[in-house]
Amino acid sequence: MPTRDAMKVRRLVAIAYPLAVPHMTIFLRGVMDYGQEHGGWSLTTSPPSLIGAGEKALTLADLRGWPGDGVFAAILNQADIHMARRLRIPVLNGASTLRDTGIPRVRPDHYAMGRLAAEHLLGRGFQRLAYYGLQGFWFSEERCRGFAERAQQAGATCDVLQVPQDCGRWASWQKRTKLLVGWLKQLQRPVGILAVQDYRARVLMEECGRLNLHIPHDVAVIGMEDDPTLCEFCRPTLSSVVRDSWRLGFETAAALDRLMDGLSVPDDLPVAPAGVVARQSTDTIAVEDPHLAAALHFIHDHLN
Repeated sequence: MPTRDAMKVRRLVAIAYPLAVPHMTIFLRGVMDYGQEHGGWSLTTSPPSLIGAGEKALTLADLRGWPGDGVFAAILNQADIHMARRLRIPVLNGASTLRDTGIPRVRPDHYAMGRLAAEHLLGRGFQRLAYYGLQGFWFSEERCRGFAERAQQAGATCDVLQVPQDCGRWASWQKRTKLLVGWLKQLQRPVGILAVQDYRARVLMEECGRLNLHIPHDVAVIGMEDDPTLCEFCRPTLSSVVRDSWRLGFETAAALDRLMDGLSVPDDLPVAPAGVVARQSTDTIAVEDPHLAAALHFIHDHLN
């Protein structure tokens, strides 16, 4: 008797999600690997969001009347929720912007990512930690919660800065970083800082340079997502927590497949992070005694 997978027809699945982010390439491989194992999938994907080249990202509104079987999308607001419900085909959410959308979601375990970052910095000897995040984003709140709770469990302090996403379209760079600069000035050092994303970690490192704060000895910095373009092409190179992108893709495809079969899935499916890629921005040992710290840092910086 034919197996359930053998009886399946080829799925037509849309991915209304930006694919230009590096980790999405690995995510897409996970989706395709699942699809190949389960009857073969044909994917309709979003073009790069290159407005100057005449392209725009694929949206849920673009898929009205589309003759497909299912959609993986980023549900970012109430308009997205409304449109997802109007499509009349299964939709799976891949975004963590909102806490609750009523649409099943597969996503990184942001809480576990925050804990992992704290453990990395605690392992470098830091007893003062800090978190640099974004207001109004659930994933930032979760990463902060995991980070701060792990710091508290270890007896470390944790200072938190959550900045508005947008300071105004025409705001100068100085105005957009004003809160960050003031915060960095008042932090007691040495301190280990987690930034909500690799880009924000780069911004933080740039401002540390302008304030003559040495990375990693005064301020150790770790980011999130492990974007190689951001992490490898800066000085010092940036440590980062890695989401398990292939597993996310595979589990997303598995959940969407169940929905397309008319089966239920949990409302929220977190996928554990893959680990930490340690680079120069956290390559230090935090020591409180200033004389001992100076000696250790001199040795560290002159090993060759």
